[in-house]
Amino acid sequence: MSNKYLSQVLFNEDLKNKFISDYDLDSEKNTKVLYKYVFQRSYEEEMLLGKDIYDFNKSELRDLIFSYKNGSESAVATNVSVLRKYLDFCVSKGYIRVNLLQDLSGRDYEKFIDKTAQYNKHITREQFEEMINQCLNYQDMFPLAMAYYGFVGEKNSEITNLKVKHVKMIESKIFIEDRNERNRAAKTIIQIMGNLNPHLRDEGDFKHKLWDHLALIANFDLDIDSPYPIPEPTKFREKPKQVPYQQGNIRYLHYGRIIELLIDTASEMPDGDEKEYLTTLIVNQMKKSYITWNRSQVADEVIIGDMKLLSGGKLKITDGVRILEVRELLPQTKKKQQGKPHGKQQNKPYNKKKGYSRH
Repeated sequence: MSNKYLSQVLFNEDLKNKFISDYDLDSEKNTKVLYKYVFQRSYEEEMLLGKDIYDFNKSELRDLIFSYKNGSESAVATNVSVLRKYLDFCVSKGYIRVNLLQDLSGRDYEKFIDKTAQYNKHITREQFEEMINQCLNYQDMFPLAMAYYGFVGEKNSEITNLKVKHVKMIESKIFIEDRNERNRAAKTIIQIMGNLNPHLRDEGDFKHKLWDHLALIANFDLDIDSPYPIPEPTKFREKPKQVPYQQGNIRYLHYGRIIELLIDTASEMPDGDEKEYLTTLIVNQMKKSYITWNRSQVADEVIIGDMKLLSGGKLKITDGVRILEVRELLPQTKKKQQGKPHGKQQNKPYNKKKGYSRH
């Protein structure tokens, strides 16, 4: 039945209004509006059969649920929940002995989805995964995942049962009063986070990381039974330790401290091939650093003089030390070839002008 043609009156109106006002004293105003809306949609079936919902048999109750044109399992769950509560109310008042919907489980809800309904065109899983892949972090992924997967509770979804008092608008928070339900919701979130990152499942501490990430996303404001110790917030707020850089002046900044340390090490070595080899490396690195930070050319005597000064005269250039040329120290840039097209050149046709002959 289209919402446009909903009946403004209820079948057996007094009884249904009594149920709406008395059955759930803690219900919010929006919940009572929902109850009335379901009964308005039931009016046509009740008038057709000439009896109240509590007198329907199982087959008639199933036809009634079908008539709601449910677009999703969540919609089925909402409608069935209202009907089940109404039948419990009628049992308590002595109108019937048994609630015929008490055995209807969530596994049956899919059967009541109207797959031809126009509003039942959902995003495909492929489209959803494409949207998820464009997200940069969990904060962006989570609202999309919640909209797609939903929270699945023991009876109805937590979102279906959510009341106004559960939402703190100023703090932008939603909380669930029952601790078992909170734990179940947290496990559902962890499962969704795992589905969003299946490539990380091979890591040994994958589950531990997800629970840590959940605590971080919630700003450590979750009162749940986590299977892992909740990380301390202070560890994420403390400043990183200062890197112990060695203090002291560097005599030649363009050579750097490493060169000075190498020179000190080589100066203490006994004469021989090893000291000569290290001296060769040092002097060529000094020359390379010099031309990199100063100019493209430098006399070898300048480098040798600096090395002697830094070593206190302990390092000397022997016959086995070879100082490289500048072109050997710096990488050569390749010039681009010009004027030679790739591939075979095609012979251009010879255009004859009118009245012109080569012979």
